[in-house]
Amino acid sequence: MVGNLLNLGINIPHNHFGHGGKFLAISIPVLTLSGTFLVPLLMQKWYGIDDLELFLNTRQKSGLKRFFRRYYNMVTSLKASWFGRKILRYKPEYGGRVKELIIYPIKSISQGLHVKSWEISAHSVKYDRQYALVMRNPKLPDQWVVQNHLQQTKLGIVRIEFIRNEQSEELDGTFVFTYPLKHESGPDFVGKSFSLPAKVTPEYLRSVTGTDEENLPIRIWLKDMMTIDITAALPKDFAEELELPAETRLVYSLSGKSVDANAPPKLEDTAKRMTLFQDYYPALMITKEDVDDLQQKIRNAGSDFQISSSSFRANIVLEDTPRAFDTDMWYLFNIIHTDPETKEETKRLWRGSLKCMRCNIPNVSLKTGELDPKSVPTKLMSRYRRVDEGVPFISCFGIYVTQYDSGYTITAGDRVEIVQRKSQFVDDNPFVLPKGQKKKPGDWDLGDIPQN
Repeated sequence: MVGNLLNLGINIPHNHFGHGGKFLAISIPVLTLSGTFLVPLLMQKWYGIDDLELFLNTRQKSGLKRFFRRYYNMVTSLKASWFGRKILRYKPEYGGRVKELIIYPIKSISQGLHVKSWEISAHSVKYDRQYALVMRNPKLPDQWVVQNHLQQTKLGIVRIEFIRNEQSEELDGTFVFTYPLKHESGPDFVGKSFSLPAKVTPEYLRSVTGTDEENLPIRIWLKDMMTIDITAALPKDFAEELELPAETRLVYSLSGKSVDANAPPKLEDTAKRMTLFQDYYPALMITKEDVDDLQQKIRNAGSDFQISSSSFRANIVLEDTPRAFDTDMWYLFNIIHTDPETKEETKRLWRGSLKCMRCNIPNVSLKTGELDPKSVPTKLMSRYRRVDEGVPFISCFGIYVTQYDSGYTITAGDRVEIVQRKSQFVDDNPFVLPKGQKKKPGDWDLGDIPQN
């Protein structure tokens, strides 16, 4: 496994080097063979390491691990470089295909809108988490913070529908939300509905609030951002029927918040990228193989608890990936769309920014909206998904990803190619304060974990 993993796939044509380059032509294969066979052999014989990626994806720290991480990243970096691509003829790996995309227009509400084709905007998957419910921070009453799925589990069974505006050339329409009333439970509730526009215009904001200027500051993790209070767009009984805090507000963001850690520069300019009510990064990506692996472990534990991609609040779901949790090591990857008529391929580059540290949301039943008292998914993940030495006591599932450009569409069936792998761990963590910096009264604890 290690040998296959680190094999550089060298195929150097002689005409790439003149007579004076014969030494180089000979030495590169020699170095490659040593890296491909000798180092893996020593790892297996001396240290009992059969799978380097699994060894690196552990919560323990060690000098040996640091050494092999540098070695692994050196090899994968060489493969992805110009020299690796042009001279060594390295080809990107097949990473699977896009299965579906999921959009959550209001943060923490519903199991998401599951679609086969959707546009990528500068912020994220278009219209994702552009609205949010906020409440007063119990630790700091003058501050407003985002509500989450765990504070009111019924938010998860709110139904969502997208009515597309067929008259518009761009992706536009109306989101319709149907929420259960107090006396209703389960997925078959009748409920009550309200709608919100996908494309929010200044005219709409003024019609609802009398202004199109952001006027309500809120806190989301360690980031402050400005929002517009559009609570008037909600039915008057919305908070009461869902048993939310009486002062619940619905807000919309125009400006968003900056992404400072582990994010690549945008292709079009050097300005910091901005996200809306996403916890931090533009999108969360998981694979069908990840979900199936955990579901099988749940069954093996004797539980009939059901999970899906929605249990993890993912935006991009892949399938046919090399193995479960293969994305842990993805650093750069392309999502490739093939035009069905011309067969022309368009590649869009993404970066794996950070493993997703899991909260208890997967323990919420997708059918009833109730929290599983046994917390089977979380307990099982704690046994085998504590795979990051930066957060050794937190389970990770899925990865946060960042797009390099925007204004294009991803479609189910689009191919994924892995451009570069890299062993990363949570070092610069956007969800915790830097060492030595004191926590403010309104700052959330890492124990709260991202709640999408």
